[in-house]
Amino acid sequence: MRFGVRGIPTLILYKGGEIVAQHVGMAPRGQIEALFQQAL
Repeated sequence: MRFGVRGIPTLILYKGGEIVAQHVGMAPRGQIEALFQQAL
């Protein structure tokens, strides 16, 4: 609840203590890699 997770799996990327990207559910590898690139 603290992090607002409403589904499993949930991936939350933080930068400097702030959420910069979030994804709920399964995703192909390319989509997950794009999420990490977005967070940089």
